[in-house]
Amino acid sequence: MSASRSLLGAVLALGWAGAQAADFTVTRFDDSDPPQPGMLRAAVAAANAAPGADRIVIPAGATVSLSAGEIPISDAVEIQGGLGTAAIGISPGQTSRVFGIVGDINHPSAVSVVLRGLTFSGGNGGNTGGGAVAVLDFATLRVENCVFFGNRSQASGGALYVYQSQLTLIDSVLHDNTAADVGGALAVEESRVIVERSAFGANGAAFGGAIGAIGVTSRVELVASRVENNTAANSGGGVALSVPDVTITASTFSGNAAEYAGGGVYLLGVADAGALLVRNSTVSGNTVRHETGHGSGLALEHGRLQVRNSTVAYNRAPAAVTAGDGIGGGVFVAEGGHTLELISTVVAGNTRGNGVASELSRDSGIDGPPSVLSARRSLVRVAPAPGCSTAAIPTT
Repeated sequence: MSASRSLLGAVLALGWAGAQAADFTVTRFDDSDPPQPGMLRAAVAAANAAPGADRIVIPAGATVSLSAGEIPISDAVEIQGGLGTAAIGISPGQTSRVFGIVGDINHPSAVSVVLRGLTFSGGNGGNTGGGAVAVLDFATLRVENCVFFGNRSQASGGALYVYQSQLTLIDSVLHDNTAADVGGALAVEESRVIVERSAFGANGAAFGGAIGAIGVTSRVELVASRVENNTAANSGGGVALSVPDVTITASTFSGNAAEYAGGGVYLLGVADAGALLVRNSTVSGNTVRHETGHGSGLALEHGRLQVRNSTVAYNRAPAAVTAGDGIGGGVFVAEGGHTLELISTVVAGNTRGNGVASELSRDSGIDGPPSVLSARRSLVRVAPAPGCSTAAIPTT
Protein backbone atom coordinates (compact mmCIF):
# COMPACT_ATOMS: atom_id res chain seq x y z
CA MET A 1 0.00 0.00 0.00
CA SER A 2 1.32 3.45 -0.88
CA ALA A 3 2.43 5.86 1.83
CA SER A 4 -0.22 8.39 0.80
CA ARG A 5 -3.03 5.83 1.12
CA SER A 6 -1.69 4.74 4.50
CA LEU A 7 -1.68 8.31 5.80
CA LEU A 8 -5.14 8.97 4.44
CA GLY A 9 -6.45 5.80 6.01
CA ALA A 10 -5.05 6.81 9.38
CA VAL A 11 -6.58 10.26 9.24
CA LEU A 12 -10.00 8.99 8.22
CA ALA A 13 -9.93 6.23 10.80
CA LEU A 14 -9.40 8.71 13.58
CA GLY A 15 -11.73 11.36 12.24
CA TRP A 16 -8.98 13.97 12.45
CA ALA A 17 -8.94 15.13 8.82
CA GLY A 18 -8.91 18.89 8.46
CA ALA A 19 -8.36 19.45 12.18
CA GLN A 20 -6.45 22.49 13.41
CA ALA A 21 -3.57 22.23 15.88
CA ALA A 22 -4.63 19.68 18.45
CA ASP A 23 -3.50 17.25 21.13
CA PHE A 24 -3.45 13.50 20.54
CA THR A 25 -2.79 10.73 23.06
CA VAL A 26 -1.32 7.40 22.08
CA THR A 27 -3.44 4.61 23.56
CA ARG A 28 -2.18 1.62 21.57
CA PHE A 29 1.47 0.63 21.67
CA ASP A 30 1.55 -1.81 18.76
CA ASP A 31 1.91 -0.87 15.11
CA SER A 32 0.45 -1.59 11.67
CA ASP A 33 0.17 -0.07 8.22
CA PRO A 34 -2.43 1.21 7.72
CA PRO A 35 -2.49 2.19 11.40
CA GLN A 36 -5.35 1.65 13.79
CA PRO A 37 -6.88 4.42 15.93
CA GLY A 38 -4.75 5.25 18.97
CA MET A 39 -1.45 4.13 17.46
CA LEU A 40 1.56 6.47 17.31
CA ARG A 41 1.66 6.08 13.53
CA ALA A 42 -1.97 7.20 13.27
CA ALA A 43 -1.39 10.18 15.54
CA VAL A 44 1.58 11.36 13.47
CA ALA A 45 -0.40 10.95 10.25
CA ALA A 46 -3.17 13.08 11.71
CA ALA A 47 -0.68 15.71 12.86
CA ASN A 48 0.86 15.79 9.38
CA ALA A 49 -2.56 16.41 7.87
CA ALA A 50 -3.67 19.08 10.36
CA PRO A 51 -2.25 22.61 9.92
CA GLY A 52 -0.38 24.08 12.88
CA ALA A 53 1.86 22.64 15.56
CA ASP A 54 0.14 19.64 17.10
CA ARG A 55 1.10 17.69 20.20
CA ILE A 56 1.25 13.94 20.68
CA VAL A 57 1.53 12.47 24.18
CA ILE A 58 2.74 8.94 24.93
CA PRO A 59 1.77 7.84 28.46
CA ALA A 60 4.48 7.29 31.05
CA GLY A 61 5.75 3.73 31.25
CA ALA A 62 4.68 2.83 27.72
CA THR A 63 6.87 1.27 25.06
CA VAL A 64 5.78 1.65 21.46
CA SER A 65 6.90 -1.29 19.31
CA LEU A 66 7.15 -0.36 15.64
CA SER A 67 6.80 -3.10 13.05
CA ALA A 68 5.69 -1.28 9.87
CA GLY A 69 8.76 0.80 9.10
CA GLU A 70 9.76 4.35 9.95
CA ILE A 71 7.14 7.00 10.66
CA PRO A 72 7.36 10.06 8.37
CA ILE A 73 6.93 13.52 9.86
CA SER A 74 6.17 16.36 7.45
CA ASP A 75 4.52 19.03 9.63
CA ALA A 76 5.15 20.82 12.92
CA VAL A 77 4.58 18.55 15.90
CA GLU A 78 5.67 17.96 19.48
CA ILE A 79 5.94 14.35 20.64
CA GLN A 80 6.45 13.95 24.35
CA GLY A 81 6.40 11.40 27.09
CA GLY A 82 3.67 11.72 29.66
CA LEU A 83 4.30 12.94 33.17
CA GLY A 84 5.88 10.48 35.55
CA THR A 85 9.22 8.83 36.24
CA ALA A 86 8.73 5.73 34.11
CA ALA A 87 10.57 5.70 30.80
CA ILE A 88 8.65 6.07 27.55
CA GLY A 89 10.25 3.97 24.85
CA ILE A 90 9.99 3.70 21.08
CA SER A 91 11.65 0.71 19.43
CA PRO A 92 11.46 -0.71 15.92
CA GLY A 93 13.37 -3.82 16.97
CA GLN A 94 16.26 -3.20 14.53
CA THR A 95 13.88 -3.25 11.54
CA SER A 96 13.94 0.48 10.67
CA ARG A 97 14.60 3.91 12.08
CA VAL A 98 11.81 5.51 14.14
CA PHE A 99 11.22 8.92 12.52
CA GLY A 100 12.11 10.44 9.18
CA ILE A 101 11.60 14.22 9.47
CA VAL A 102 11.54 15.98 6.09
CA GLY A 103 11.31 19.75 5.75
CA ASP A 104 9.95 22.03 3.05
CA ILE A 105 12.56 23.79 0.91
CA ASN A 106 10.03 26.52 0.08
CA HIS A 107 9.15 27.10 3.75
CA PRO A 108 12.30 26.31 5.78
CA SER A 109 10.70 26.95 9.19
CA ALA A 110 7.47 25.05 8.53
CA VAL A 111 8.52 21.62 9.74
CA SER A 112 9.57 22.23 13.35
CA VAL A 113 9.58 19.14 15.55
CA VAL A 114 10.10 18.69 19.30
CA LEU A 115 10.91 15.31 20.89
CA ARG A 116 10.77 15.39 24.67
CA GLY A 117 11.09 12.76 27.40
CA LEU A 118 11.47 9.73 25.10
CA THR A 119 13.79 6.74 24.82
CA PHE A 120 14.82 5.52 21.36
CA SER A 121 16.34 2.04 21.15
CA GLY A 122 16.78 -0.65 18.54
CA GLY A 123 16.64 1.72 15.58
CA ASN A 124 18.31 0.71 12.32
CA GLY A 125 18.83 3.14 9.47
CA GLY A 126 20.21 0.48 7.14
CA ASN A 127 22.27 2.06 4.39
CA THR A 128 20.87 5.52 5.06
CA GLY A 129 21.80 8.02 7.77
CA GLY A 130 20.13 8.05 11.15
CA GLY A 131 19.59 4.84 13.08
CA ALA A 132 16.78 6.33 15.15
CA VAL A 133 15.93 9.72 13.62
CA ALA A 134 16.83 11.44 10.34
CA VAL A 135 16.30 15.22 9.97
CA LEU A 136 16.40 16.25 6.32
CA ASP A 137 15.97 19.15 3.92
CA PHE A 138 15.42 22.32 5.95
CA ALA A 139 13.63 20.77 8.92
CA THR A 140 14.18 21.87 12.53
CA LEU A 141 14.39 19.43 15.44
CA ARG A 142 14.63 20.11 19.17
CA VAL A 143 15.40 17.13 21.42
CA GLU A 144 15.01 17.46 25.19
CA ASN A 145 15.54 14.91 27.96
CA CYS A 146 15.75 11.97 25.59
CA VAL A 147 17.81 8.79 25.60
CA PHE A 148 19.21 7.09 22.48
CA PHE A 149 20.82 3.68 22.93
CA GLY A 150 21.45 0.61 20.84
CA ASN A 151 20.70 2.28 17.50
CA ARG A 152 22.79 1.76 14.37
CA SER A 153 23.36 2.77 10.77
CA GLN A 154 25.45 1.26 8.00
CA ALA A 155 25.96 4.84 6.81
CA SER A 156 26.27 7.84 9.18
CA GLY A 157 24.60 8.83 12.42
CA GLY A 158 24.03 5.76 14.56
CA ALA A 159 21.26 7.56 16.43
CA LEU A 160 20.73 10.94 14.69
CA TYR A 161 21.51 12.19 11.20
CA VAL A 162 21.02 15.87 10.29
CA TYR A 163 21.24 17.05 6.68
CA GLN A 164 20.65 20.67 5.60
CA SER A 165 18.65 21.23 8.77
CA GLN A 166 18.94 22.43 12.37
CA LEU A 167 19.18 20.41 15.56
CA THR A 168 19.16 21.49 19.20
CA LEU A 169 19.98 18.65 21.59
CA ILE A 170 19.53 19.37 25.30
CA ASP A 171 19.81 17.32 28.51
CA SER A 172 19.99 14.03 26.63
CA VAL A 173 22.01 10.80 26.77
CA LEU A 174 23.35 8.94 23.73
CA HIS A 175 25.14 5.66 24.37
CA ASP A 176 26.01 2.39 22.64
CA ASN A 177 25.05 3.64 19.18
CA THR A 178 27.11 2.73 16.10
CA ALA A 179 27.62 3.91 12.52
CA ALA A 180 29.81 2.48 9.78
CA ASP A 181 30.92 5.88 8.51
CA VAL A 182 30.57 9.23 10.35
CA GLY A 183 29.16 9.92 13.80
CA GLY A 184 28.53 6.93 16.04
CA ALA A 185 25.73 8.79 17.81
CA LEU A 186 25.26 11.99 15.79
CA ALA A 187 26.18 12.86 12.20
CA VAL A 188 25.91 16.41 10.84
CA GLU A 189 26.07 17.44 7.19
CA GLU A 190 25.60 21.02 5.97
CA SER A 191 23.63 21.81 9.13
CA ARG A 192 23.72 23.81 12.33
CA VAL A 193 23.76 21.84 15.57
CA ILE A 194 23.74 22.97 19.20
CA VAL A 195 24.34 20.38 21.94
CA GLU A 196 23.92 21.38 25.58
CA ARG A 197 24.25 19.43 28.84
CA SER A 198 24.27 16.07 27.11
CA ALA A 199 26.33 12.89 27.51
CA PHE A 200 27.82 10.63 24.82
CA GLY A 201 29.22 7.27 25.90
CA ALA A 202 30.40 4.03 24.27
CA ASN A 203 29.40 5.03 20.74
CA GLY A 204 31.47 4.03 17.72
CA ALA A 205 32.10 4.92 14.06
CA ALA A 206 34.94 5.23 11.55
CA PHE A 207 35.12 9.02 11.97
CA GLY A 208 33.77 10.67 15.11
CA GLY A 209 33.01 7.96 17.64
CA ALA A 210 30.35 10.14 19.26
CA ILE A 211 29.85 13.06 16.87
CA GLY A 212 30.93 13.51 13.26
CA ALA A 213 30.29 16.65 11.20
CA ILE A 214 31.12 17.68 7.65
CA GLY A 215 30.15 20.49 5.30
CA VAL A 216 31.21 24.02 4.41
CA THR A 217 27.98 25.46 5.86
CA SER A 218 27.93 23.38 9.02
CA ARG A 219 28.32 24.86 12.48
CA VAL A 220 28.69 22.87 15.69
CA GLU A 221 28.35 24.16 19.26
CA LEU A 222 28.99 21.82 22.17
CA VAL A 223 28.24 23.22 25.62
CA ALA A 224 28.57 21.67 29.11
CA SER A 225 28.58 18.13 27.76
CA ARG A 226 30.50 14.91 28.37
CA VAL A 227 32.04 12.76 25.64
CA GLU A 228 33.43 9.59 27.22
CA ASN A 229 34.62 6.14 26.14
CA ASN A 230 33.72 6.44 22.47
CA THR A 231 35.76 4.81 19.69
CA ALA A 232 36.71 5.70 16.11
CA ALA A 233 38.20 3.13 13.75
CA ASN A 234 39.97 5.98 11.97
CA SER A 235 39.97 9.49 13.49
CA GLY A 236 38.17 11.45 16.17
CA GLY A 237 37.53 9.01 18.99
CA GLY A 238 35.29 11.55 20.69
CA VAL A 239 34.40 13.96 17.88
CA ALA A 240 35.57 14.45 14.28
CA LEU A 241 34.49 17.87 13.00
CA SER A 242 35.39 18.80 9.43
CA VAL A 243 33.55 22.12 9.41
CA PRO A 244 34.54 25.81 9.42
CA ASP A 245 32.86 26.81 12.70
CA VAL A 246 33.23 24.93 15.98
CA THR A 247 32.74 26.14 19.54
CA ILE A 248 33.34 23.72 22.42
CA THR A 249 32.63 25.17 25.87
CA ALA A 250 32.78 23.68 29.38
CA SER A 251 32.89 20.13 28.09
CA THR A 252 34.87 17.00 28.95
CA PHE A 253 36.46 14.44 26.62
CA SER A 254 37.83 11.39 28.41
CA GLY A 255 38.53 7.73 27.73
CA ASN A 256 37.95 8.06 23.98
CA ALA A 257 40.12 6.20 21.45
CA ALA A 258 40.97 6.63 17.76
CA GLU A 259 43.16 4.49 15.59
CA TYR A 260 45.10 7.28 13.88
CA ALA A 261 44.32 10.86 14.91
CA GLY A 262 42.48 12.86 17.53
CA GLY A 263 41.83 10.45 20.38
CA GLY A 264 39.53 12.98 22.00
CA VAL A 265 38.99 15.73 19.42
CA TYR A 266 39.76 15.85 15.68
CA LEU A 267 39.32 19.21 13.92
CA LEU A 268 39.62 19.97 10.25
CA GLY A 269 38.61 23.58 9.73
CA VAL A 270 39.29 26.22 7.09
CA ALA A 271 42.55 28.16 7.34
CA ASP A 272 41.24 31.52 6.12
CA ALA A 273 37.61 31.34 7.23
CA GLY A 274 35.52 30.28 10.19
CA ALA A 275 36.66 29.85 13.78
CA LEU A 276 37.63 26.85 15.89
CA LEU A 277 37.44 27.44 19.65
CA VAL A 278 37.84 25.18 22.67
CA ARG A 279 37.37 26.91 26.03
CA ASN A 280 36.93 25.97 29.68
CA SER A 281 37.15 22.30 28.71
CA THR A 282 39.11 19.17 29.66
CA VAL A 283 40.65 16.65 27.27
CA SER A 284 42.11 13.83 29.36
CA GLY A 285 42.78 10.10 29.25
CA ASN A 286 42.20 9.69 25.51
CA THR A 287 44.34 7.52 23.23
CA VAL A 288 45.48 6.93 19.67
CA ARG A 289 46.35 3.32 18.92
CA HIS A 290 48.50 3.17 15.80
CA GLU A 291 52.27 3.61 16.04
CA THR A 292 52.06 6.66 13.75
CA GLY A 293 49.02 8.00 15.62
CA HIS A 294 48.99 11.67 16.50
CA GLY A 295 47.01 14.07 18.65
CA SER A 296 46.10 11.60 21.37
CA GLY A 297 44.13 14.38 23.03
CA LEU A 298 43.46 16.84 20.24
CA ALA A 299 44.46 16.94 16.56
CA LEU A 300 44.23 20.05 14.39
CA GLU A 301 44.49 18.94 10.78
CA HIS A 302 43.54 22.24 9.17
CA GLY A 303 42.56 25.77 10.14
CA ARG A 304 43.04 28.10 13.08
CA LEU A 305 42.33 26.86 16.59
CA GLN A 306 42.32 28.73 19.87
CA VAL A 307 42.31 26.77 23.14
CA ARG A 308 41.45 28.92 26.17
CA ASN A 309 41.31 28.14 29.89
CA SER A 310 41.45 24.42 29.22
CA THR A 311 43.42 21.32 30.20
CA VAL A 312 44.89 18.69 27.88
CA ALA A 313 46.45 16.04 30.11
CA TYR A 314 47.31 12.36 30.44
CA ASN A 315 46.48 11.41 26.87
CA ARG A 316 48.50 8.51 25.39
CA ALA A 317 50.00 7.35 22.10
CA PRO A 318 51.94 4.11 21.46
CA ALA A 319 55.66 3.86 20.85
CA ALA A 320 56.91 3.87 17.27
CA VAL A 321 57.92 0.45 15.98
CA THR A 322 60.15 2.02 13.33
CA ALA A 323 62.47 4.88 14.27
CA GLY A 324 61.10 8.20 13.09
CA ASP A 325 57.53 6.95 12.63
CA GLY A 326 56.16 8.10 15.97
CA ILE A 327 54.38 11.44 16.13
CA GLY A 328 52.35 11.28 19.33
CA GLY A 329 51.53 14.54 21.02
CA GLY A 330 48.74 15.31 23.43
CA VAL A 331 48.08 18.18 21.01
CA PHE A 332 49.02 17.82 17.33
CA VAL A 333 49.07 20.39 14.53
CA ALA A 334 49.43 19.34 10.91
CA GLU A 335 52.00 21.10 8.76
CA GLY A 336 50.86 23.51 6.05
CA GLY A 337 50.32 26.95 7.54
CA HIS A 338 47.80 26.18 10.29
CA THR A 339 47.67 27.90 13.67
CA LEU A 340 47.27 26.73 17.25
CA GLU A 341 47.05 29.32 20.01
CA LEU A 342 47.07 28.29 23.67
CA ILE A 343 45.75 30.86 26.15
CA SER A 344 45.69 30.15 29.90
CA THR A 345 45.83 26.45 29.14
CA VAL A 346 47.67 23.47 30.68
CA VAL A 347 49.22 20.76 28.49
CA ALA A 348 50.82 18.18 30.79
CA GLY A 349 51.31 14.48 31.39
CA ASN A 350 50.72 13.43 27.80
CA THR A 351 52.90 10.49 26.78
CA ARG A 352 54.03 8.26 23.94
CA GLY A 353 55.21 4.71 24.41
CA ASN A 354 56.43 3.79 27.85
CA GLY A 355 55.88 7.12 29.53
CA VAL A 356 57.92 9.34 27.19
CA ALA A 357 56.63 12.90 27.43
CA SER A 358 54.86 14.01 24.26
CA GLU A 359 52.92 17.21 24.92
CA LEU A 360 52.95 19.03 21.58
CA SER A 361 53.80 17.73 18.13
CA ARG A 362 53.76 19.00 14.59
CA ASP A 363 53.98 17.17 11.30
CA SER A 364 56.93 17.89 9.05
CA GLY A 365 58.40 17.13 5.67
CA ILE A 366 55.60 18.32 3.39
CA ASP A 367 55.33 21.25 1.03
CA GLY A 368 53.79 24.48 2.26
CA PRO A 369 54.48 26.98 5.01
CA PRO A 370 55.13 25.76 8.54
CA SER A 371 52.29 25.74 11.02
CA VAL A 372 52.50 28.00 14.06
CA LEU A 373 52.10 26.99 17.70
CA SER A 374 52.00 29.78 20.26
CA ALA A 375 51.12 30.10 23.93
CA ARG A 376 50.26 32.85 26.40
CA ARG A 377 49.87 32.44 30.15
CA SER A 378 50.00 28.68 29.63
CA LEU A 379 51.86 25.70 31.05
CA VAL A 380 53.41 23.13 28.74
CA ARG A 381 54.95 20.73 31.23
CA VAL A 382 57.64 19.37 28.89
CA ALA A 383 58.82 21.63 26.08
CA PRO A 384 58.45 20.19 22.57
CA ALA A 385 61.42 19.04 20.53
CA PRO A 386 63.36 21.66 18.53
CA GLY A 387 61.66 22.54 15.30
CA CYS A 388 58.20 21.73 16.59
CA SER A 389 57.30 25.37 17.08
CA THR A 390 58.00 28.62 15.30
CA ALA A 391 57.14 30.57 18.43
CA ALA A 392 58.38 30.32 21.98
CA ILE A 393 56.38 27.92 24.14
CA PRO A 394 56.79 28.86 27.80
CA THR A 395 57.13 25.99 30.25
CA THR A 396 56.13 27.88 33.35
